Amino acid sequence: MTSDFPQAQSPKLSDESTLVNADPVVETNVIPIEISEEARRWQQAIEELRQPCDRKTYGQRKRAIADRFGVSLKTIERKVKAWEEKGILAFVETERADKDKTRISKYWQEFVYKTYKEGIKGGKRKTRRQTASAVETRDDELFEKELNQQRPDLIKKWSTLPYRERKKARHQEKLRLIDSGEIHKFEYRRQLGTPPTERTVYRMLDPLIKERERKKEHPKCRVAW
Repeated sequence: MTSDFPQAQSPKLSDESTLVNADPVVETNVIPIEISEEARRWQQAIEELRQPCDRKTYGQRKRAIADRFGVSLKTIERKVKAWEEKGILAFVETERADKDKTRISKYWQEFVYKTYKEGIKGGKRKTRRQTASAVETRDDELFEKELNQQRPDLIKKWSTLPYRERKKARHQEKLRLIDSGEIHKFEYRRQLGTPPTERTVYRMLDPLIKERERKKEHPKCRVAW
């Protein structure tokens, strides 16, 4: 696989004396890119997806990646297209755009901080991932409650399914509505806003975690939540 980063070009040398007296070559047009762990995960996933295979295997890989990241198949297709056009830059630019556009409502801010703080009281060790999972669970509850008002027949059908199948069916229906934009018509989304993604939850909690770790290193500073 070829590198997505610009490669420094070696200077052309006319003779040996040029090499001895040459000043160090500094590449001024290379801009360092900070690549997050999330962007690397996407890079690995798309590279895995694009490995030679038959149509059936490709479809299976795509569904597996969609489940892994909690996104729709259409989102995976968009990621593949972006990767083909821009390489790793596609994921870096998406993260920057998401960060710039992120506007978390007061409801979700309070939910994230309260969930995390309650989860670390009394020696408990709630992680950022568990907090993000709690956000998704809460959003699922609100989504299903309102969907029940719109399509009680669908909720009734789900109620006959085993827990895992019901959860998967609900997740797929929500992704379908997100892709179509219909999710924004739901009253709970209009009032409470879009829930933060896992990546956003991590960013929200990072300052709290760093401060808590700092205070642990200095016993005189008592941690008070």
